Amino acid sequence: MTAVPRLLFVHAHPDDETITCGGTMARYAATGAHVTVVTCTRGELGEVIPKDLAHLEAAQTEADRTASGRNGDELAAHREGELAEAMQALRVVDHRFLGDVPAGGDLPPRRFRDSGMVWGPDGHAAAPPDMNAGALCRASVDEAAAYLVRIVLDLRPDVVITYNKDGGYGHPDHVRTHDLTFAALARCADAGWQPAKVYEIEMPETELRRSFDPGQPGFAETGFDPVRAIPIVPTPDADVTTAIDISPYFGAKLSGLHKHATQVQVSGEFMALSNHVGQRVLPTEYYRRVRPEGRLEGLETDLLAGVEEMTDAEPVPGNEPEIVPMVRGAGGRSRMVAGYLFAVIVGILVALLGTVDHQISLMVGSQMIAVGLIMGLVAVALVEMCLGLWSRRIGPVVTVGVLCFLAATIFGQQGPGGAVLIPGNMRGVAWTIAPVIITFIMVFVIAKLVPARGPRGRTGQDRTEQL
Repeated sequence: MTAVPRLLFVHAHPDDETITCGGTMARYAATGAHVTVVTCTRGELGEVIPKDLAHLEAAQTEADRTASGRNGDELAAHREGELAEAMQALRVVDHRFLGDVPAGGDLPPRRFRDSGMVWGPDGHAAAPPDMNAGALCRASVDEAAAYLVRIVLDLRPDVVITYNKDGGYGHPDHVRTHDLTFAALARCADAGWQPAKVYEIEMPETELRRSFDPGQPGFAETGFDPVRAIPIVPTPDADVTTAIDISPYFGAKLSGLHKHATQVQVSGEFMALSNHVGQRVLPTEYYRRVRPEGRLEGLETDLLAGVEEMTDAEPVPGNEPEIVPMVRGAGGRSRMVAGYLFAVIVGILVALLGTVDHQISLMVGSQMIAVGLIMGLVAVALVEMCLGLWSRRIGPVVTVGVLCFLAATIFGQQGPGGAVLIPGNMRGVAWTIAPVIITFIMVFVIAKLVPARGPRGRTGQDRTEQL
């Protein structure tokens, strides 16, 4: 397992990730794991619930969308904002859209559009008779998978999670997302790398029926409609391998659902989509482990269980960029040593230059501006901020502050000729004291921006390297 465990969730539209896996994402993000969410489309064809946002909804058919210009682009832009707010509620900092790639790379940027859906005679979703040429389901599985291959090989996640082969309720984009995810994983395996574990999202039949039961306490108060035919394809209870308790993060999931206001209505612990059919948001999220294969004794309760003992294949040369999550101590011993080395070198330079230049002033009209002192203090703040964020540690920040204080103390002493580089005027006092104050502030700022590693740190060495 990587120093910081990595989980990759692959979904079809904004809101799918929170509805199915929101609590799981919040749980692992809160414990210091690097959680990445890939969304394949921007949900251009979603039905809009709030009446005051109805103007965002696309026209019903592709012909009407072309003729009227109501093609869902406005809704897509709005849902991008909803998704960003939901990610913030779940504390997920790494979100990507499938097809977003740097210009000039080996793949051209590609926007996969919502394919849309219709309800089939069996009560499950099906592909519509017409689709936009840029729809996800118009692209071949291999074409779409190529973009996910790039993401997977860049991240090298320990665990990958996506839909099952039915896509939950048959939506063609969900089914295509399942297919392209497994095609991408097969290509990664051919290239010599694969994740330790792979999961499909499931809903056990017993829990599914309990969720939609209109007789459960609290349902009547929601005003939602009772279900007539459950649209989700149930999974036999025995086929579910993994149950993730999200009760400590239940509030975060509800908050994330509230952010997807165009697609989801929330009342207490219940939710409804545009069909206004109510279902309870459960305190457990369920999965089926497809890799490694083999039956488990009882339900697994941790997606990362056993990952540390599993050995991945050797990385593919040339595809291993440095991924340094925003947690303290990330990056290993080499980054720690480099951070302190840079802190000493740059700290000495800043201390010496500030000591030499802090007395320089500039007259602006009748006002004297201490430009040398200002530049020196700004340099201290910038150097400490950059070192703290790059090294993911507080120690290098403190090192720069200590060096500035030592320089001020040493050069403030009277030399053999009676001269001092730091005289006892206001600028000299400020150059002696202000860097120390700045260092205290920067330590606080870095501690907030770069949180300490969560409880999954494996050894005492992990905790030592956070410094």
